[in-house]
Amino acid sequence: VEDKVIAYDPDLVIIGFGMNDGSFNTPPIAYKNNIEAMVKKIKAANEETEIILLGTILPNPEADQFKNQLDLYEPLEELATEYEGVVSINLANLDLGFLKNKRYTEYNANNINHPNDFMMRCITMAIISTLAEF
Repeated sequence: VEDKVIAYDPDLVIIGFGMNDGSFNTPPIAYKNNIEAMVKKIKAANEETEIILLGTILPNPEADQFKNQLDLYEPLEELATEYEGVVSINLANLDLGFLKNKRYTEYNANNINHPNDFMMRCITMAIISTLAEF
């Protein structure tokens, strides 16, 4: 965080982790502690820095990588309420909505967990919508 984020004195930071954490069944409290450590360092360096906690998209529900990703959204929402200037985006809502009407392969690049260009545009729209409200 120090070399790749704080060194640039950013006004906005987007922290996006969770896909691999979920695939390895990282306990939600450990995930929260890891994300919170980053938030604390960023805020200590500049309390005015705003932070978006970007919850991961979901892996293919039929893939081995689909584990506890859904359990990792609540910790992000908790952090967003605990720190001023921090918001969270739950990208699972996009996936769950799409899965009602689309096949996973229609918005995924590798049929496991990498978004295609359509899904990347949807993620970008979610970020822009959040920035407009932030």
